[in-house]
Amino acid sequence: MNLDAAESRTAPRPLDDLERLGVPLKPAPRPATSSLQPMERRHQAELESRQKLWRWLILAAAGVMVAEIGLAGWVTRRRLAQTEAG
Repeated sequence: MNLDAAESRTAPRPLDDLERLGVPLKPAPRPATSSLQPMERRHQAELESRQKLWRWLILAAAGVMVAEIGLAGWVTRRRLAQTEAG
């Protein structure tokens, strides 16, 4: 492959170039939790409760998967024992 030599440059770009390209150089300030309006606090609490629900759903799915693997192993061992005996 013939790569452009400019692709191997690792020098940082000047800040002026980054600003011109629209890259945010300073993070946007986040309001303190105590300064949030009651509606915003309620919205954040609702989002947090949804995240907790997803955690439980993921754990339940993992539990079902482990149970399925165990059941498959048990059935396989049982069938092998039957074929060896019979």
